[in-house]
Amino acid sequence: MCDPGALPVLPKVILPKGEFSSHLNILRRQDALDFITRYHSENVGDLTFLDVGGRSGEFRGSASGFKYQILEIDETQVGTDLVIGDICHCPHLADESYDIVFSHNVFEHILEPWRAAEECVRLVKPGGLLIHMAPFAWRYHPVPLDCYRYTHTGLAHLFERGGQVKTEIAGYDISNRRKNATGGKMAGGLDIPPKDELGGWREHWLTVYVGRKIQ
Repeated sequence: MCDPGALPVLPKVILPKGEFSSHLNILRRQDALDFITRYHSENVGDLTFLDVGGRSGEFRGSASGFKYQILEIDETQVGTDLVIGDICHCPHLADESYDIVFSHNVFEHILEPWRAAEECVRLVKPGGLLIHMAPFAWRYHPVPLDCYRYTHTGLAHLFERGGQVKTEIAGYDISNRRKNATGGKMAGGLDIPPKDELGGWREHWLTVYVGRKIQ
């Protein structure tokens, strides 16, 4: 495994104009994905990647060079790279069996995310990465539940609370902040917010987190 201390500091994107809280680290989703590429370049052997709640594998391309698997709770799903299970309790997956445990827009749908975080930490190898992105601000969208929104502090705490993980980056991607989202993609209009003179929903912040399991 690579020495975490030897990793170069990722450049930040240009910050928005105006004054804002010094606690807000404005970055990009790509900053987290760049850790995947760097990990692959700095490690050898059969590298493994678990995409928690990965649906049809939208991030398969980001895991190039890894043995890629999707963990899905939906037992009707099929696929050669699919593992069926609940990230809150998946004892059929061995301890420290993945180099990277990843999720994108999943943790807001988990009723007990602290249990899911504990399993993610259990599954990742020492020196491996936990890469997770979840909304700080987004409209209601139950799939099948919609339970939480996360600050960078809260998302980091979920993974750090057991003392086994060190945060690499935590912040917000606001590239879609003013996009007008009116919903309507879900049956029965379950994701449709009230509309006003500004549209449907115009405050989109994605919380981005990368942590590393302590060796």
